[in-house]
Amino acid sequence: MLNTLKHHRDVIDDCLDDAGKDTETIIRELYFKRHQQYTMDGLIANELIHVSRTQAFRLRDKFIQLVAEGLDIYDLSDVS
Repeated sequence: MLNTLKHHRDVIDDCLDDAGKDTETIIRELYFKRHQQYTMDGLIANELIHVSRTQAFRLRDKFIQLVAEGLDIYDLSDVS
């Protein structure tokens, strides 16, 4: 169990290392903060990320897809 959790953390860390600054900001704010301060729109409005709304969602989705591939989860319709 602990090895599985460590593996999951390593996959996520590797994906974050390879992500750009905007993607990292999105993921850390929306998924890792205990008390989320911003929504995606708030990140854009407050110039914490420098991409359009559409591109921000694409960056988020690409990151999630890379994590899923790293964890051998290919059918994301089963993940909520």
